Amino acid sequence: MYFHQEIRGCLKKTVQSEGLKEDFMASILPKLKKTHQDLKKAHASNALPLLKIPYLKEDIVALKDLALRIQDDFSDVVVLGTGGSSLGGQALAALAPKKARNRLHFLDNIDPKTYTSCIKDLNLQETFFIVISKSGNTAETLIQFLSTLENVKKEIDASSIQNHFVVITENKKSSLRQLANHYKIPIIDHPPKLGGRFSVFSVVGLLPAMIVGLDPFEIREGATRILDRLLSIDNIENFSPAIGAGLSYLLEKEKGKTISVMMPYIDELNQFSFWYRQLWAESLGKKGKGTTPVNALGAVDQHSQLQLYLDGPKDKFYTVIVSSMENKGAPLTEPFHKIENSVKYLEGAAIGDLMEAEQRATIDTLIKNKRPTRVIEIPDLTPDFMGMLMMHFMLETIFMAGLYGVDPFDQPAVEEGKVLARQYLAKTLKERLHG
Repeated sequence: MYFHQEIRGCLKKTVQSEGLKEDFMASILPKLKKTHQDLKKAHASNALPLLKIPYLKEDIVALKDLALRIQDDFSDVVVLGTGGSSLGGQALAALAPKKARNRLHFLDNIDPKTYTSCIKDLNLQETFFIVISKSGNTAETLIQFLSTLENVKKEIDASSIQNHFVVITENKKSSLRQLANHYKIPIIDHPPKLGGRFSVFSVVGLLPAMIVGLDPFEIREGATRILDRLLSIDNIENFSPAIGAGLSYLLEKEKGKTISVMMPYIDELNQFSFWYRQLWAESLGKKGKGTTPVNALGAVDQHSQLQLYLDGPKDKFYTVIVSSMENKGAPLTEPFHKIENSVKYLEGAAIGDLMEAEQRATIDTLIKNKRPTRVIEIPDLTPDFMGMLMMHFMLETIFMAGLYGVDPFDQPAVEEGKVLARQYLAKTLKERLHG
C-alpha cells in the first residue's frame, strides 16, 4: 500500500495562472531520466549507501541486544548530536507512545541553559548517552560529550563510564573516536559515504527508534517500497518523487515559487517537517540555487501563518500532508447549546471531525486563492508509512538536485562558518587567559 500524492492543486486548470501545464514534465524529462539512470547505476555498484541500507537486516539484529539493555537498565536516554545526527531520530521517535518518548532526550543544540537544565534533572547513574557525529569532529557534539563526561565522572565510578555511553562515528581517525577509545566506550561505525541528513535508516535513526519500542524492520520496509519502485520502473513520469521534484523546480522557474511550505495535519509529523527542512535546504542550497523550506503544523499554524499564505506574497508552493481524522476521538454527547447556543455546531462532533474539516478547508482555501498546493494523503501514520515518506522526500531531493545541477550530498558553504567559529573561540579563550 502506498500513500496518495494529489497534484491537481498545482496545475493551471485548477489554480489558473499560478499553476503548471498538464504536460509540465515534458520539458524536464531528460534530466529526470538521467538522475533515474544514475540512481540505478549507483544501486548496482553500491556507490550510494542510501539505496542499500534499507534492505539490510544483519545490522539491526546486531543492535537488538544493545537496545534491549538500554531499555532494561536505564530510566533515561540522551542523544548527543546535531543536524542529521539528531533530526531523523527525533522524527521517528515521535511515532512512539508518549510514555516511551518521555525517557528519550535529544540535546541537539549547545544553549548552556538547556544543556545544564537537562543534565541537572537526570539521575546520571540511570542515564545512557548515545553520542553521534559522522565526522567525529563536530564541535557542538564534542563539547556536549566532554561536558557530559565531566558530569558523569562525578557521579559514577570511573570503571563504569563505558557502560553509560555508545559512540556512533565513521571508522577513521577523529577526535570523538580517540576520546571513545581512551575511555573504552563502545563504538558503532557510522556507515561510510552516508551523509547525516540521509542517515535516518541507519543506526543513527534506528537505534533511538528501537529504544522507544518501534520496529526498525517496518521502518525500512516502507523505505524499500519506494526504492523497489524506483529500481523497477522505466517510465519516470509516474514516479511520485520525480513528479514532486518537477513541481518544485518548475513552480520556481516559471511561477516564482521560491518558498516550499511543508504543512502536515498530524502532530506526529511535526518533527518530520524539521527533518525535511534540513534535508531540502542543505542538499539544494548551492550555487545560487534552491528554494527555502518552511515548516508549519496544522491546525496550529492556521492561527499564525495561514493569513500570510492566503493573502501575502504569491511566492510559495505548499505540501499538505493529511490522514483521515473523521470520527476519531469521542463525540460530544451533552447538549452544551443549552448553556451557550453558539457551540451548537460542535455537538455530536469528535475532535477528529473538526480536524478533518479544517484540513480539507485549508486545502480548498489555498487552491481557491490560487496557491499551488500538493496534497499527500496517508491511510495512517505507521512506522512503514514514515519510512515511505522519508524515502520519498530523500529521492525527491535528489531528483531536484539533478534538475539544478548540484551535488545533493555536500555542504561546502557550511565549512566557512565552522572555521570562523573555531577562530573566535580561540580568541575568546586567549583573551580570558591573558586578561
